[in-house]
Amino acid sequence: MSSYIFFHYLLHSIRTDMTILTNMTIFDNMYICSKNNGGTMKALNIADAKAKLSEVITDAEYKGGRTIIARRNKPAAVVIGYDDFLKLEALEDIYESKLLEESLKKGRSVSLEDAAKRLKIEL
Repeated sequence: MSSYIFFHYLLHSIRTDMTILTNMTIFDNMYICSKNNGGTMKALNIADAKAKLSEVITDAEYKGGRTIIARRNKPAAVVIGYDDFLKLEALEDIYESKLLEESLKKGRSVSLEDAAKRLKIEL
């Protein structure tokens, strides 16, 4: 799975929260907000994430929580539960299939090599 597409989808799915988080300059204290799925969205700096890793994983696995980990006050990674990850992968596959369908209907196509080059993927 392309990390760019995954991150793009994740940003899109939590756009409001990410807007708030990317505008924050201090991650000293954990930022928390409620999610529609009953889980929470948190932001931690790397040091706090390391100290609370077990808690972060438990929250993601059992409560549907999501934790953004910041490096130098910028979002760097997101911890989500494995079930959420599988759902995102399935959505990504559906999305990419739809894009491919639309391109083929319009008669637009590119070679595998060109696509890999555009996506910066080594074959």
